[in-house]
This record gives sequence, structure tokens and C-alpha cells, in this order.
Amino acid sequence: MTLARALKIPSLKELLAKIAPNAHPAVITVYDRLLADQGIGKTRKQCLEIGGWGMTSQRQKEAAGQLQTWNDGTIVRVSTVSLYLHILDLIAASHPADGPQRKARNPAKPFSKSHRKFSVSGRNKEGSPA
Repeated sequence: MTLARALKIPSLKELLAKIAPNAHPAVITVYDRLLADQGIGKTRKQCLEIGGWGMTSQRQKEAAGQLQTWNDGTIVRVSTVSLYLHILDLIAASHPADGPQRKARNPAKPFSKSHRKFSVSGRNKEGSPA
């Protein structure tokens, strides 16, 4: 049994039935890429480029089981089928057929660059000692 059969790729007709008509061109493009891509797996770097997310989101998706991975020596590979099916799921979540368009949000980033700002104690506005 191949990985593609194990993941049960839905037909294009089934996918288009769940998604609003304005997103059909995007679904068709991703579906065609899925069928044309003969690779079994992608590296994390390739996955980031195709999906358009960062490494933190990548690892969260892997931990949640949204992307299937395996180790190829020292390289972590992501299943090509699971990658494209996840992208199709994101399109379906953001463009439902039965309601208004929504944002498919990624989880909050745990590593933010917000730093606490503080002043050097014992100095006034001009920078001279108080």
C-alpha cells in the first residue's frame, strides 16, 4: 500500500463541493500540483517554501499530526501527500461553501520579539547622572 492510498486523496469533485466558488481556482492549482508531484517526501525547507509558514508552525503541525514525517538519516522528511492535503484543508477552512470567508489562522507564536524596554537607572532625560 502506498502512502497516497493510505492518506486517501479525495477526488477534485469532493473538494470543490466543500469550498466556496471563489476559491476553486486555488484548489484546482494545488490539486494539480499534488497529482503532478512524484516525490514521496519533502525536506522541511521545501515544506516551508511550499506552505509559506515558518519553522515554529512547521513543528507544531508535525506535532499535531497534520503533517506526516519520518527520518531519512539526519533529515526530517514530510509526506508530499500530507503537505498538499493540509494546504487544501487550509483553503477549505478559510473559504467554506456554506458561509462567509474566514481567516485560517495559525496558532500564536510562542517566540515573540517583544522586549521589555527599560531606562538606565540613575540617569535623567539628557543622559547625565542625576
